[in-house]
Amino acid sequence: MKIEKYAYKNPSRLSGGEQQRVGMARALINNPWIVIADEPTGNLDTANANQIIELLEYLNKEKHRTIIMVTHNLSYLSVANKKIAIIDGEIESEGSDKIKDQIKQELKNI
Repeated sequence: MKIEKYAYKNPSRLSGGEQQRVGMARALINNPWIVIADEPTGNLDTANANQIIELLEYLNKEKHRTIIMVTHNLSYLSVANKKIAIIDGEIESEGSDKIKDQIKQELKNI
Protein backbone atom coordinates (compact mmCIF):
# COMPACT_ATOMS: atom_id res chain seq x y z
CA MET A 1 0.00 0.00 0.00
CA LYS A 2 3.04 2.28 0.23
CA ILE A 3 1.82 4.37 3.17
CA GLU A 4 5.13 4.94 4.95
CA LYS A 5 5.20 8.51 3.66
CA TYR A 6 2.08 9.31 5.73
CA ALA A 7 3.57 8.26 9.08
CA TYR A 8 4.34 11.76 10.33
CA LYS A 9 1.62 13.72 8.58
CA ASN A 10 -1.25 15.30 10.42
CA PRO A 11 -4.44 13.37 9.53
CA SER A 12 -6.17 16.63 8.58
CA ARG A 13 -3.58 17.01 5.81
CA LEU A 14 -4.43 13.63 4.27
CA SER A 15 -7.14 12.96 1.71
CA GLY A 16 -10.07 10.74 2.64
CA GLY A 17 -8.52 7.84 0.76
CA GLU A 18 -5.14 8.33 2.43
CA GLN A 19 -6.82 8.45 5.85
CA GLN A 20 -8.68 5.25 5.02
CA ARG A 21 -5.49 3.44 3.98
CA VAL A 22 -3.65 4.62 7.11
CA GLY A 23 -6.64 3.50 9.21
CA MET A 24 -6.49 0.05 7.63
CA ALA A 25 -2.76 -0.21 8.36
CA ARG A 26 -3.33 0.82 11.98
CA ALA A 27 -6.13 -1.74 12.34
CA LEU A 28 -3.93 -4.55 11.03
CA ILE A 29 -0.60 -3.68 12.68
CA ASN A 30 -1.18 -5.98 15.68
CA ASN A 31 -2.26 -8.92 13.51
CA PRO A 32 -5.82 -9.25 14.88
CA TRP A 33 -7.77 -12.50 14.60
CA ILE A 34 -10.93 -10.60 13.67
CA VAL A 35 -11.09 -7.58 11.36
CA ILE A 36 -14.30 -5.55 11.17
CA ALA A 37 -14.23 -3.37 8.07
CA ASP A 38 -17.09 -0.93 7.46
CA GLU A 39 -16.91 0.18 3.82
CA PRO A 40 -13.12 -0.31 3.70
CA THR A 41 -12.89 0.92 0.12
CA GLY A 42 -15.44 3.73 0.26
CA ASN A 43 -13.02 6.60 -0.37
CA LEU A 44 -10.51 4.76 -2.52
CA ASP A 45 -9.81 4.71 -6.22
CA THR A 46 -10.20 1.37 -8.00
CA ALA A 47 -6.53 0.36 -7.77
CA ASN A 48 -6.26 1.02 -4.03
CA ALA A 49 -9.68 -0.53 -3.40
CA ASN A 50 -8.57 -3.70 -5.17
CA GLN A 51 -5.41 -3.79 -3.04
CA ILE A 52 -7.46 -3.55 0.16
CA ILE A 53 -9.83 -6.32 -0.96
CA GLU A 54 -6.89 -8.53 -2.00
CA LEU A 55 -5.27 -7.90 1.39
CA LEU A 56 -8.45 -8.82 3.27
CA GLU A 57 -8.89 -11.92 1.11
CA TYR A 58 -5.25 -12.92 1.76
CA LEU A 59 -5.68 -12.45 5.52
CA ASN A 60 -8.77 -14.63 5.45
CA LYS A 61 -7.54 -17.43 3.20
CA GLU A 62 -3.83 -17.60 4.06
CA LYS A 63 -3.68 -16.27 7.62
CA HIS A 64 -7.06 -17.69 8.71
CA ARG A 65 -8.36 -14.37 9.99
CA THR A 66 -12.05 -13.64 10.28
CA ILE A 67 -13.08 -10.66 8.18
CA ILE A 68 -16.44 -9.02 8.75
CA MET A 69 -16.99 -6.50 5.99
CA VAL A 70 -19.88 -4.16 5.38
CA THR A 71 -20.11 -2.91 1.82
CA HIS A 72 -22.49 -1.67 -0.82
CA ASN A 73 -20.11 -2.78 -3.57
CA LEU A 74 -21.63 -5.96 -4.96
CA SER A 75 -18.48 -6.84 -6.89
CA TYR A 76 -16.94 -7.91 -3.57
CA LEU A 77 -19.52 -10.67 -3.10
CA SER A 78 -17.28 -13.08 -4.96
CA VAL A 79 -14.59 -12.97 -2.25
CA ALA A 80 -17.00 -13.60 0.63
CA ASN A 81 -17.37 -17.02 2.23
CA LYS A 82 -20.71 -16.08 3.74
CA LYS A 83 -23.04 -13.27 2.79
CA ILE A 84 -25.69 -11.70 4.97
CA ALA A 85 -27.90 -9.02 3.50
CA ILE A 86 -29.92 -6.47 5.38
CA ILE A 87 -32.86 -5.37 3.27
CA ASP A 88 -35.29 -2.81 4.63
CA GLY A 89 -33.90 -3.41 8.12
CA GLU A 90 -34.39 -7.17 8.02
CA ILE A 91 -31.62 -9.76 7.93
CA GLU A 92 -31.91 -12.12 5.00
CA SER A 93 -29.99 -15.37 4.68
CA GLU A 94 -27.52 -15.74 1.82
CA GLY A 95 -29.63 -18.33 0.03
CA SER A 96 -32.92 -16.47 0.04
CA ASP A 97 -34.63 -15.58 -3.22
CA LYS A 98 -35.12 -12.02 -1.96
CA ILE A 99 -31.34 -11.52 -1.78
CA LYS A 100 -30.74 -13.14 -5.15
CA ASP A 101 -33.37 -10.90 -6.75
CA GLN A 102 -31.92 -7.82 -5.04
CA ILE A 103 -28.40 -8.66 -6.22
CA LYS A 104 -29.56 -9.30 -9.78
CA GLN A 105 -31.37 -5.94 -9.80
CA GLU A 106 -28.34 -4.11 -8.39
CA LEU A 107 -26.04 -5.71 -10.97
CA LYS A 108 -28.35 -4.53 -13.75
CA ASN A 109 -27.99 -0.97 -12.42
CA ILE A 110 -24.18 -1.03 -12.52
